[in-house]
Amino acid sequence: MAVVTLTSLPAAILAIGSRHSPMSTLEGTATSVLARAEAAHAAGAVTLACGSVAVGALSVGSPPDAAAGARDVILFSGLALISDRLFRRSLPWVVPLAGFVLLQWWGVDDELHRRWWAWPLHRFDDTASWFAALAILGLGLTVAAMSPWRLALLRRRSLRGSSSCQALDGNINKRC
Repeated sequence: MAVVTLTSLPAAILAIGSRHSPMSTLEGTATSVLARAEAAHAAGAVTLACGSVAVGALSVGSPPDAAAGARDVILFSGLALISDRLFRRSLPWVVPLAGFVLLQWWGVDDELHRRWWAWPLHRFDDTASWFAALAILGLGLTVAAMSPWRLALLRRRSLRGSSSCQALDGNINKRC
């Protein structure tokens, strides 16, 4: 199972890292058309990475290894998307690699039992590990969708909603 985890890590990092370009800062402020094209590219690359890892695991292993490999690609892709937003597009490998090192270092206790949070080391049919992988991918997609324009819009909305001014003449509908 560790071999499948080891092969799914670079596949996920390459899938998300393929979005890098020399003009990534400018592209971060681009229109929604480019954002949709990048999202489609990332979805296609992650799907291709899942398929490649699954086919590779099927050719030398078994269907459970293929399912576990696809789950691990989903998990590491979510971590790569988070790293992509935190450290710019040139470093989507930082968070997944740190997670992998922590997983290999502390993921198994002294009696060789997998810890509850070591999701890539769990069996392919473990529901919690699939839920965690999908949740981390969802978090990664949410973080990746937070462009500078969307963050500015959220800040404006939160500032407008937190206004503490009150209408002195008793008119409830009056805005400050």
